[in-house]
Amino acid sequence: MCVHAMTLEAHDPWPLIHPVAIAADDPEHPALADKSTTAAAYTTIGREVEFWFTVSKGMWLLHASNLETLDPYGGNPIRSFVEVICAHRGLVLLRLHTPHRNFPTDYFVYGYNTCGRKGPWVDKLPEIEPLIRSTSSIGLLRRTNHYVVANLLQELNPKTGQLEMFLDCYSSKNNKWSRRQGTLISPDGKEECLWGWQTDRVIPFNKTLLWVDLSRGILLCRSLLDDSSSHAKFHVVPHPSGLLPDDGLRWEHPQPFWSVGCSKGELKLISLRSLQGGDAGAEVLSWVLDLDQLEWREEPSTSLNYTRLRADMKSKLQRQNSLPPFDQDNSPCYPVMSTDQRDILYLTVAAQNMAWLLRIDMHTLDDKHICTLEDIANYPRFCDHLNPPYPSDLPKYLNNRSEGDRQLRRPPRRSKRKLSKQPEGEVRYSLQDSKVLLKFLRERPRVVILLIVFILQLPTVT
Repeated sequence: MCVHAMTLEAHDPWPLIHPVAIAADDPEHPALADKSTTAAAYTTIGREVEFWFTVSKGMWLLHASNLETLDPYGGNPIRSFVEVICAHRGLVLLRLHTPHRNFPTDYFVYGYNTCGRKGPWVDKLPEIEPLIRSTSSIGLLRRTNHYVVANLLQELNPKTGQLEMFLDCYSSKNNKWSRRQGTLISPDGKEECLWGWQTDRVIPFNKTLLWVDLSRGILLCRSLLDDSSSHAKFHVVPHPSGLLPDDGLRWEHPQPFWSVGCSKGELKLISLRSLQGGDAGAEVLSWVLDLDQLEWREEPSTSLNYTRLRADMKSKLQRQNSLPPFDQDNSPCYPVMSTDQRDILYLTVAAQNMAWLLRIDMHTLDDKHICTLEDIANYPRFCDHLNPPYPSDLPKYLNNRSEGDRQLRRPPRRSKRKLSKQPEGEVRYSLQDSKVLLKFLRERPRVVILLIVFILQLPTVT
């Protein structure tokens, strides 16, 4: 089901980005031409990929071209996927992954009128060894005209039996990766929470990166922007004591109910706690982190009445289709905080092959602290990947571009503008392709024999 384009007169797009890029040749989601946001880069294997954004009701959609690669085994073309990993101050970290062992995973940084560059641009990050194993452990931090990308690793030292932390850091200043040894500052026994640590998301906040494990707490690194340092200093911030699971919450899978994010200059933690009965509603709990004291401050809670919410959804959707009842399986979930409005919360409601994105105002009725539905948007693609939209301030940068490029709906085509110079690694790409092919043939002598037989059977041209 296609998401209809939002008219400019409706309301400004929400500060959200769809978490998975839409392929340019997707028949169910035809791309809106938008040359003003298009930027291109080359992958490790030398394939040129274009990225651009279009606006749709509720959020911004990322599009990507040239996502299919020929299967070296002669099968169907292999589809690559592009995900939004992190965002900070007009920059977005993207991951291009191909589900095939012979294809590397590439990371890109997309920006628009940022870091001293005009218009849209995209950088491909150099390859790194060892490979990045988890997309949730890597984050992006921008400062003025340069940026830093950091990936957290945890390894058990076999000699000491201690768990050690490392940061692989990339700086756009010198265009290379470096490794830093991680140390805990005044752990006070808090290092116990690092055992079994699994980062759910990396959040940039001012000059700090935070690695969030929704079941355990936060790892905070303040020394990331110091390029001269070979060490990374971490502080451990456990979750507030009032954050406890109820019947509808599990420590093993807290993502649908808990969220940490930046809202109007504050770092907040949000929890949806089911009221008695489960289908009656939920209590929205929130805490604000004091970065100086590294302590949580609890805010007044608000209530979300499911009966009233369903009635408001029917009214705003303006159709007779019955909405599913809210229960433990499809109640509003995946809270996402607005980056620019303190009292705005986004929730997702899904049922079978349909989903809706709700914009909730948590403080609209005086001081009664009752949540109300402010707006709603269709979100059918949620059913494909089960990921909430990514909060980002990139829309503020994109809103300043020319509006004339997104009026017509047409399939994407190669721009006639003068292409930028291919990266210096272009020759290396072709050499790498040859090495991959030679390795492939050495490991498969039967394929070589079949190729020789096939060539010998070709008709001779006289």
